[in-house]
Amino acid sequence: MYVEVVLHALRRCRKASCVYERSTTSSLSLVASAVVQSSSAGLRAVSEYRKDFCCHNGSEDVYDQIAAYSSMLRAPLLTASRGRPFDKLLCSTMAEADHIPATTPAVITSYLNILKRAGAEFMAVFLVVFMAGGTTIVNTQINGDLTLMGLAIAGGIPVMLMIYAIGGISGAHMNPAVSLAFASKGVFPFAMVPVYAFAQVLGSTTAAALLRGLFNDPQALITFPYMGSGKAFIVEAISGFNLAYVATAVTTGFYTSGELAGIAVAATVIINILFAGPVSGASMNPARSLGAAIVANSYHGIWIYMLAPTIGALAGAWIHKLVQIQ
Repeated sequence: MYVEVVLHALRRCRKASCVYERSTTSSLSLVASAVVQSSSAGLRAVSEYRKDFCCHNGSEDVYDQIAAYSSMLRAPLLTASRGRPFDKLLCSTMAEADHIPATTPAVITSYLNILKRAGAEFMAVFLVVFMAGGTTIVNTQINGDLTLMGLAIAGGIPVMLMIYAIGGISGAHMNPAVSLAFASKGVFPFAMVPVYAFAQVLGSTTAAALLRGLFNDPQALITFPYMGSGKAFIVEAISGFNLAYVATAVTTGFYTSGELAGIAVAATVIINILFAGPVSGASMNPARSLGAAIVANSYHGIWIYMLAPTIGALAGAWIHKLVQIQ
C-alpha cells in the first residue's frame, strides 16, 4: 500500500509542474519501492534513475524530494525536507499549499499515523523493559542460576522481538538516543524526536512502575555507575556508539540487511551488556534509565545515562555516514 502512496505522491508532484519525468513508469515504481522498502536493489535503482528526474527550476535535486517522501511516510505533515511540510512539497508554489485545509482526510490520517507510531514505541519499550527487567528481578529473588551471559541474552532477545514486531510501524527505535541519531543523519524527521522520546520514556516508566508493584523492589532497575562516574560515562558512550553504528548500518544506506536487522541489533545489545553491565549497568538508553529513576525517585548519576548514550549514538551514526561508500 505504501508503495502506491509514494508513487501517487511522485506523480502528483510531477503533474503539478514541480518535477518532470524522463524515464518510464516502471522506474518510478522502483523509486517508490526503494523509498518504502529500503532494499539494496531498490536503492541502487534510485541511484540509477536519479539522473532521470529533475526539478522544474533546476535549483533542487529530486533525489532530496524522494528522501523527503520517505520521511513523510514516517511522519506526514511534519518537517520532511528543508523545513517544508508535506503538503507544500506536493505543490508547485507555496501559495497553493497555503490553501490546503487542515481538516482534509490526509491531514487527519497523518496525525492518526503519528499516534500509532508513538503507541508502537510505547509498547515496545514497555515490553523490553518489563521482560528484561523482570528477568533480572525474578532471578535475584529466587536466587536463580542466570549468569551475566544469561542476563545479557534476556536483554537482547526482547529487543530483537520488538524490532520484528513493530519495525514496520515505527522503525523500532525504542531509544531517544537512536531517534536523535537517525534524525541528525537525515533519515528521520527531527519533529518526531520529541514524540518518540515521550512515548519511550512513558513506556519505560510504566514498565518500571508495574515491576515495582509486582515485586516491591524499587531499586532493581536502577542503573548505577558501579566503578565510578568517569568509567561509566565512557562505557555508556561507547555502548551507545556501538548500538547506533550497527543500527544505522543495517537499516540505512545502499547495503541494508532488513531481514537480519533484529538479529544484528540484538547481538550488539548482548555484547554491550557483557562489557558494560558490571561497569555502568549497560543502559544504552536514556528512556530506560530515566523511567526507572522516576519510579524509584532516585536520580544519582542520571546525567551519565542521559548524555553518554546520546553522544555515543550521534557519533556512531555520523561515523557510519562518513565511512559509508555511496
